[in-house]
Amino acid sequence: MAEHIYEYQGNWQGGLTDGTGTFQAGALQSAFSVPSDMRGRGEGTSPEELILAAAGSCYLITLSGIMQFQRIPAKDFKIKSKGVFTMTSNGPVMSRLEHYPEVYVASELYETVSEQVLSCIKMAKQNCLISKAIAGNVTVTAKGTVHPA
Repeated sequence: MAEHIYEYQGNWQGGLTDGTGTFQAGALQSAFSVPSDMRGRGEGTSPEELILAAAGSCYLITLSGIMQFQRIPAKDFKIKSKGVFTMTSNGPVMSRLEHYPEVYVASELYETVSEQVLSCIKMAKQNCLISKAIAGNVTVTAKGTVHPA
């Protein structure tokens, strides 16, 4: 099997709540810190937001791929995702990941493919790389809608 290797470079200056960092991973560069609602500086992004961005992006790519392999044409995909983090004595823990995808298909195909698309929405939740990585630790849901374009 082929391995695909991705690299991350980062630095951090300061303590937990007063510190900030920067990172680069591929084309993505950003500052990051502990979120302000967790008593941090709230500058740049946060690991929580990065997990959510990775999960939402992975879900969309997976959904698109599943539909392509099943030969269900889509005009557009949109998603809103929500990550629920709970504070524990060991720090924040992601407890839930909720995806709310919207799939737009050609108006003339809407009646024919809507049920198939809803099935693909469920399959994407189970087959997304991020969902697989967090399986058993985080509850993942996907409740989608199909719209005529």
